[in-house]
Amino acid sequence: MAGDSWELFLEYAAFARAKPTFDVEEREQPLAVAGAVRAVLDTAGGTPDWLASLVEALSLAQFTDLAFFKQHRWLRRWAESEHDSLEATLCGLMTESVPLRRFAAFERAAEQATASGRLEPNPNRLLAFGSLFNFALAPGELPFVRRARFAALEAMLGFGHASFASVTAEYEHHLGFASTVRERLGEAGVPTVDMLDVQALIFNASLHVDFWGPGRRQAPADGRDREWDSTLPYVSVCAIYRDEAPYLREWIEFHRLVGVERFFLYDNLSSDGHRDVLEPYVEQGIVVVHDWPLYPGQVEAYGHCVAEHRDDSRWIAFIDIDEYLFSPTGRPLPDVLRDYEDFPGVGVNWALFGPSGHVTKPPGTVVENYVWRLDMRIGRAVKSVVNPRRAIDCKVHMFRFDHLSTVDENGYPIGRNWTKSPSYERLRVNHYFTKSVEEYRERRARPDVSAWTRTAAIPTDPPGERDEAILRYLPELRAALAGH
Repeated sequence: MAGDSWELFLEYAAFARAKPTFDVEEREQPLAVAGAVRAVLDTAGGTPDWLASLVEALSLAQFTDLAFFKQHRWLRRWAESEHDSLEATLCGLMTESVPLRRFAAFERAAEQATASGRLEPNPNRLLAFGSLFNFALAPGELPFVRRARFAALEAMLGFGHASFASVTAEYEHHLGFASTVRERLGEAGVPTVDMLDVQALIFNASLHVDFWGPGRRQAPADGRDREWDSTLPYVSVCAIYRDEAPYLREWIEFHRLVGVERFFLYDNLSSDGHRDVLEPYVEQGIVVVHDWPLYPGQVEAYGHCVAEHRDDSRWIAFIDIDEYLFSPTGRPLPDVLRDYEDFPGVGVNWALFGPSGHVTKPPGTVVENYVWRLDMRIGRAVKSVVNPRRAIDCKVHMFRFDHLSTVDENGYPIGRNWTKSPSYERLRVNHYFTKSVEEYRERRARPDVSAWTRTAAIPTDPPGERDEAILRYLPELRAALAGH
C-alpha cells in the first residue's frame, strides 16, 4: 500500500512542481516571510518595536500557509505575560548555530513559560514556531513543519514513528522525513532546488490528498457522470438573496448572455419588489424561487439546491447577486466548462470592485459603473461551479466531492476557499461587494445573507487598477434590459 502511495505521491509532486506559478507561490512568498522573520530575530532586544514587527511578519506568514491566527495568539500571549522571557529566547536563537540545539532551546524556554502558568502548553504551536524560526535562518536547508501536514503524509507513505520524548525529537523525525522525500524526488527525476521546494511539495500533497490519493482518482461507477442530456440545462446558477430587487434583472440578463440557462434562487425574507421582477422569468421556467426563511441560511440553501436540483443541470455555479461569472475570453460558459468535465468542481477567482468614485447610486448598470478593481488579498478567494451529482458536502465557497476535488481554471487542485495567487485568464467572478458608498452603508445596516459583507470596511477609493474586461457584454446587456 505504501509503495502505491509513494508512486501516486511522486506523480503528483511532478505535476505540482510543473505549475507555472510554483516559484512565485512556493518560493518567492515563503522567502519573503523568512526575510521578514529573520529581520525580527536580528533586531530582537535592540529595538522597542520588535514585537510589533514580529506580529506584522506573522501576518504575512498567514497568507503563505506558514502560520495561522491561533498560532499568533499563542505567541502573543507569551509576549504579553513574559515579554522579557520571549525576547531573551529570540535573542538566544541567534547565538546557536546547530538547528536542533536551537529548537531545543526554544522548547525549554516555552516549557519554563508554561510552568509559570502564564502560557498554555501547546506542542503544535511550539513545533510550528520553533521550525518557523529555524526556517527563517536557513530557508533553503530547513523546512517549516506543521504537524498536521507532515504527519498525514508520513502515515500515508509508511514513514512510521514511535511516541516522541520531546517536541524536539518529533521535529528531528520530521526533518528525517523531509530528507527522505527529497531523496525520493531526486530518484524519480522531480526537480527540486532545495529544501524549500521539498517542504512545498509535502504541504501541497498533504492538502490535496483528495486530488491524488489512493481511491480518489476515479469517479464511482454509479452512472452520475453519464453523457449529459442536451435537452436539460448545462449551466445553472444558485443564489440566496434578500431585498435585491433593484439588481436582479441585470444580474439575470447578464448571466443569460454568458450561457446560464436556469436560476435556482432562495428568497431569504425579502420585503421589496423582488417577486414582480422575477415573475416573468418564473413564468418562462428560467427562474425557480424557493422561499428560504432560515437566517442566515446560505450553506443550508446550497445543500438544498444540491439535493433538490442535482439532476436538473450539468453544472451549478454558487454565487451571490453581487457576483458576475463570465469568461474574459468571450466564450460562453458552456464552451469553457466542457473543458473541466473530468473534474467535479471548478474554483473561480474573485475580482473585487469597490465604489469606483461613486458616493451615491449612479444611473446605469452595475457593470459599467464599477470598473476599478481592488488590490486586495481577499481577491484570491474562489466561488465554485459544481457538478451537483458528485457533491457530498458544501460550504459557501468550496464543496467536497466523492472523488477528486475542486480545481482552479488551470486544472490544479484547490484545498481551501482561496488560491495562493489569482488567475483570471479563462474564468472569473466580478464581485461588486460595495457598489456606491451609499448603497454599501444601506446594505450593511440591514440583515444580509453574507456575514462578511456586514463586517467588511469600505475600501479607500480609487484603489487598484481600471478593469473593463466585462464591458464586452455591455451593448448586449443594455439591449436585453431595454427589451423588458
